[in-house]
Amino acid sequence: MPRQTKNPEERRKDLINAAEELFAERSFIDTTVSDIVKKLGVAQGTFYYYFKSKDEIFTLILEACWEELLQQISGALRQGPVKATDKLKVIFGYLFMPVAGKVGVDKYFREEQESSEVAKFYHRSFDEMRVKVFCSLIQDIVAEGVKAGEFRQLKSPKEITEIIFYGINTYMHIHSPNFMDLSYFNNKIMALEELLEITLGVEAGTFRFTL
Repeated sequence: MPRQTKNPEERRKDLINAAEELFAERSFIDTTVSDIVKKLGVAQGTFYYYFKSKDEIFTLILEACWEELLQQISGALRQGPVKATDKLKVIFGYLFMPVAGKVGVDKYFREEQESSEVAKFYHRSFDEMRVKVFCSLIQDIVAEGVKAGEFRQLKSPKEITEIIFYGINTYMHIHSPNFMDLSYFNNKIMALEELLEITLGVEAGTFRFTL
């Protein structure tokens, strides 16, 4: 029988899936391109036909994490909240509430590797992706809230939202390693709550993310 070959899109997905499994199992640092192609039983040239390096495929995996979360949030927004305030609660709850276990970039590095320059680089990249994926959505909701009279009038709502979200994103990333400590998390998140309330001109207590 003639050898069956997969179409390019299927082969590309196979390579991404194999790489993700190995990155999670061995770590990104300890996985080589040879490991990926060996797992699939294909030639090394096949990998380089689709990707320039394992860094490129890792970036695609991290982008997919945020895209998947965006779909979850979009689904939650369609099903429930009508007010802009409640929509922001949903989004910030998804993005910044602490979760148990390793997620995101941490999933692909062993504990002793997390202080490496490679891990730090991808943590920064992961946070930049969060801003890229979600900032425009939050800007639209803030504009919606201003128009509906839920939030105070802002001369530059798009730019102010961007500044606030970039700041929150950086702030939460810096402190996130300690967020499994509930009291630590609550102390930091109360500052986020107050910042949103002051910026948007809503009553104290409107935003509550503390646990």
